[in-house]
Amino acid sequence: MGERRDRQSTPRATSGRERRRAFRARARLRVEFGPDAIDRLGFTKDISVGGLFLVTRELVARGTRIHLRIELPKSLFYAEGRVLRVHEGKGIATLDPPGMGVRFVPPAEIVGRLVPRPVRKDRYHVVECSSRVDVERLIGQLSAGALPVPIGNEPAEVGLLVQYELRLLFGDEHRPIRGTGTVAKITRVAGTGARVAVLDVEGAAVRSQLEQAVWWRVGDQ
Repeated sequence: MGERRDRQSTPRATSGRERRRAFRARARLRVEFGPDAIDRLGFTKDISVGGLFLVTRELVARGTRIHLRIELPKSLFYAEGRVLRVHEGKGIATLDPPGMGVRFVPPAEIVGRLVPRPVRKDRYHVVECSSRVDVERLIGQLSAGALPVPIGNEPAEVGLLVQYELRLLFGDEHRPIRGTGTVAKITRVAGTGARVAVLDVEGAAVRSQLEQAVWWRVGDQ
């Protein structure tokens, strides 16, 4: 009997996908949304504390930040979100409707953009791209409005405004691309344990600068 209790009390390791599924609830809630004005309509397919899947014909580009007004049974819920996935589907009335996976923007990230903290003007967090493959990978991350930068052992927290510098280490010219972003998340690189800050940036603008820099660069990887 004792052996059986031990087996039953041992927790089973779950994957990230299983955890996401466990916290997601299927619910059909009316949602009005839009990148500027809240003038588009959709319905949730499922919702969790981190985001929702929004069924709608009015799709917006991946990486777009949108305002949400969600009708709960007895109240309204306002939030900001970022589109992480766009699914064209086969039609609203089918089992495969079009829609978007949306991540809720944490309050600290919103307030961090409104009340940024002072930054050191002489300190840039450097991201190096040694080949076109590195640039293409970075452009893919920027499509979701996210830019991971190494931070080492420096103090950092969500909402902090930091400066970054993108260096292209191939071709003839090496003019860096510089900008600022707000820390949305702090994580560690698997295997090395290196600390990385994921910045919320204007992904489309940075991506355009990168593409122009690669286009005019002489040389190859």
